[in-house]
Amino acid sequence: MKKLVCSTPKFAWFGLLAVGAVACGGGSSAGVLANAPAPTVYSPGDGASASKGAAGEAAPASAAFGSSKKAVADDDRESRGLGTSWGETRRSSVHEVAFERASDRPEAIVTLRYDDAAGVRRLMQRARNDDGYDLRQRSKIAIDEATASLDIRVENDDGDAFPLYRARGEGAAYVEGREGAHYKIVIANQSGNRHEIVTSVDGLDVVDGRDAAFSKRGYLLAPHGRLVIEGFRKSDDAIAAFRFGRTDEAYTAKVTGSIREVGVIGIAVFADADARRGGRDTERRERANPFPGNGDSRYARDPD
Repeated sequence: MKKLVCSTPKFAWFGLLAVGAVACGGGSSAGVLANAPAPTVYSPGDGASASKGAAGEAAPASAAFGSSKKAVADDDRESRGLGTSWGETRRSSVHEVAFERASDRPEAIVTLRYDDAAGVRRLMQRARNDDGYDLRQRSKIAIDEATASLDIRVENDDGDAFPLYRARGEGAAYVEGREGAHYKIVIANQSGNRHEIVTSVDGLDVVDGRDAAFSKRGYLLAPHGRLVIEGFRKSDDAIAAFRFGRTDEAYTAKVTGSIREVGVIGIAVFADADARRGGRDTERRERANPFPGNGDSRYARDPD
């Protein structure tokens, strides 16, 4: 499959990436990702789901979008609750496409904290105690930013949404998983703009299986497209499916020796530089005055 190389980003820190890429989400799942120093993005192929990368059997890890950390003591490896296991191999093709970020910071960040029913109840009780408000069950999370209008769901293999709780559309959301069930992250673009989606599960980047960070490249979400991220990317054509399992069986526990970041999904949405430039041009055109000389002298001015 032919790969398209992205143009160089205007932000110096992208230089840490080599041959970057992002996944294109115009169909149902998989996409295109970015690798390293060059600014490319992964785009899903054949309308499949988003996945690509090198999530290996022994990759280092980190927090949702944090820094790497060493293994923790045995008492931090309690197995209560759910983590995300390395599931069976599924076909998911991606290729690289060009994408320039409008900023080195995400336009929006979504945090999904997941666990089994008992664990979610404990999380929500703590949220009520800390923030003083109740959480309501929802089927999706809606993002409405300057250039982004997205709907986010966590679905099972049948396309049904797992129960999701969030208060007044703000703060973290809570997903009630079920041990043994596969899940996928589904992002629908309601806008006419492209977006780069960088995603982490249990502190690991879903493309390379290593510490998640904003500097990693992600999947490309096409205008009015749908991106389905259903596993850690193993290659250009395959992913290891996400599956809710015991905490001590989580992929991150096996590759990092730590469960510190188990139970969290992070989604960072980056705006397209072209969309931002287009928006500024539109604003300028809307402000353009058809008669800017009103009130000026009667005749044309000498250019000298």
